[in-house]
Amino acid sequence: MDRWDIILWAGAALFCALALVRLMLRRRDQLYEEVQKQLAAQRKRKEKATAAPSPNSQQ
Repeated sequence: MDRWDIILWAGAALFCALALVRLMLRRRDQLYEEVQKQLAAQRKRKEKATAAPSPNSQQ
């Protein structure tokens, strides 16, 4: 292998590493957003359950 082959391999490896990092960051952001939505929905359900009067409390 001459110098240009090594440079091309190093460039390809760098490109692949950067692409992998970008994909991992995008997936992390998607998971974070999904968890935030689930927590918000859970809080709403909890607030709705505590705010609604139970049918047995009127008797």
